[in-house]
Amino acid sequence: MLKYVEKFYKEKAVGGTMNKNLVIIYAYIMLECRLSIEKASRIFRLDKDTFQNHLNFNILPIEVIKALRYLEFETKSYGLDNKRGIFKANLYIRKLRRILAKYKGEERKKKLEDLVNDLKGPDIRFVLEKNIIGVMYTKEEKEQILKYRLKYAVSGKNMETIFHIDKGSIVKWEKELPEDELKFRLEILRKYLNYKYTGPRSRK
Repeated sequence: MLKYVEKFYKEKAVGGTMNKNLVIIYAYIMLECRLSIEKASRIFRLDKDTFQNHLNFNILPIEVIKALRYLEFETKSYGLDNKRGIFKANLYIRKLRRILAKYKGEERKKKLEDLVNDLKGPDIRFVLEKNIIGVMYTKEEKEQILKYRLKYAVSGKNMETIFHIDKGSIVKWEKELPEDELKFRLEILRKYLNYKYTGPRSRK
């Protein structure tokens, strides 16, 4: 999947070009840690404009591009400083540096693939293995599904189409969440998706 990453400091723009594989890793770190482009650029030690120019369709899967577009909206709407996300992002960067410094060849490739797979989570493939009719989910499974919905900005319609989870169940699960960061971010996502699909509503 990932090709070898020869040098960590290819993350810097060289002749206006960044290493494709590092851009992919950085994009997934942004989604996992809910980082704005400004905070991500500082953590990754990159020029903001150069980095933003490389977050494009030629490098990233379309679902990641869509998720990053929503993330930009979310980070501009969400007023807190996201200390936990920044802490996690720095841990991931340290892990990436260790891999690139310690491993070579196929072993490095495998370690980088494992890192990307970890960053792609949460893994909700278990949903597809369950009986669609009358299926029951644990509290932990519901939270995992909601975190996936947030991370990739998945609409209720697509949750039904792809994972066969009723939109009404999604709404119910979100309401049942404690008043914490996940619930607040999901509320922002719901407003974003409602506006996207219905447009501004006129006041009567």
